[in-house]
This record gives sequence, structure tokens and C-alpha cells, in this order.
Amino acid sequence: MADEMDTPKTASMRQTGVCNSVELGSSIMKCRTIGIDLAKSVFQVCGVNQYFKPLFNKKLARRDFIAFMAQQPPTLVVMEACYSSHY
Repeated sequence: MADEMDTPKTASMRQTGVCNSVELGSSIMKCRTIGIDLAKSVFQVCGVNQYFKPLFNKKLARRDFIAFMAQQPPTLVVMEACYSSHY
């Protein structure tokens, strides 16, 4: 049986970006952390599993960010911002 770290994700799993449990064969991958890079006009959002392997990596416009995060189950969220992201 393949370890979930080695199980490849399909393109549709990467594109949806919803960080729910993803069932692949007999293993289940759960989103452990969502990382957000804040910028002037877009946010880069990445969700990782318990092995810190990416489950999704999306670029979101500011207007889409709140709706996207509302779809996510409760999880740890970390943010990074450069010094000029608030201008």
C-alpha cells in the first residue's frame, strides 16, 4: 500500500483548492495548515497535509479571498507579508 506522501494528486484536486479531506485509494489526506502570502492585489494560498506536502496552491484576487476561506474547515492559518503589501 502506497504511503499518502507518495500518492500523486490529480489535476482536479489541485485546481479546486478546497482543503477538505481528500480520499486517494485507501489513504486520506487532510489539510493541516493554510499558508497565505499577502500582496497588493492577490493572495497566494497554499494548503499542506500533515507531512507538509502541498494539497493546493492558488492565486486569489482580494475579492475572492473571503469566499475561499469560508469554504475551508477550521485549521491553522499562517500569513506572510512583505513591508509594502499594505500600500
